[in-house]
Amino acid sequence: LYVNRNRVQLKKDFPNFEKYNKTFEVSDQLISELKAAGEKEKIVFDETQFNTSIGLIKLQLRALIARDLWDMNEYYRIFDVENESLQKAVEILRTKGAYEKMLQL
Repeated sequence: LYVNRNRVQLKKDFPNFEKYNKTFEVSDQLISELKAAGEKEKIVFDETQFNTSIGLIKLQLRALIARDLWDMNEYYRIFDVENESLQKAVEILRTKGAYEKMLQL
């Protein structure tokens, strides 16, 4: 719903993914809307769990908004930056001989 209500302004503010990726931040207002939507669905809000997960929640929202504005590729370009397993795999593949060494273990 957020993207549909704000699509024109989002596309104006972020004409391309690169600008969006560098500058878009999930607002407190969007977080409040998310909480309200949860309450409407009778989901009990847990402050402790929310505070533990807020970074991941914001990352997921950024990625989902990017997906709705562009495509799945942009979703992964945002979300995979925080994917430690993927980043380690990429590091291994980029390091000469690291993958082969792991195969020998």
